[in-house]
Amino acid sequence: MVECNEQYWDFVAKLRMDERVLDGFIGKMVKITPVQQIAYMTKYSDCFRIALLKNEPVGYFGVIEDDIRICVHPAYQKRGIGKFLVNSCFGIWPTALAKVKVTNIPSQNLFESCGYKLAYYLYTREELMCLIKDVRSMCCFLRERKRETHRGRKTHKKRTKKWTTTPPPPRTTST
Repeated sequence: MVECNEQYWDFVAKLRMDERVLDGFIGKMVKITPVQQIAYMTKYSDCFRIALLKNEPVGYFGVIEDDIRICVHPAYQKRGIGKFLVNSCFGIWPTALAKVKVTNIPSQNLFESCGYKLAYYLYTREELMCLIKDVRSMCCFLRERKRETHRGRKTHKKRTKKWTTTPPPPRTTST
């Protein structure tokens, strides 16, 4: 296991875009350009780790905002690498949780084999299940959701004036 430095950024992008693994990821994926990958990895590379087998990258995991993303190259699946990645991830980020598509049975099985349990379902564009390993994960998630809700309420109440080409005339007061 190594940190994700620049030499692995292309590996992460290619594996993420590999047709054989695309269905396992949440959300519709469009082609990642080199510029997008550099910008993303410049910002988040410290949140990723790379699994090596005989000095060759075979998979990765990342945790961004306590959300796990994991992928093993199809040629190396079913060899325990995914389990190694999940357990390593938990050792570094113990409060991280896994959001998994309801239809992604292999990922559900992987996380459950590592001690994660179903916590709740999320109904977004895709039906997701959220799996946690311990109570701290749920507490972190609930705290973040509360912050998001609070932020949402603030932005909904905030009103901004939209000006046309000129501001409205000043109000006159009558006495």
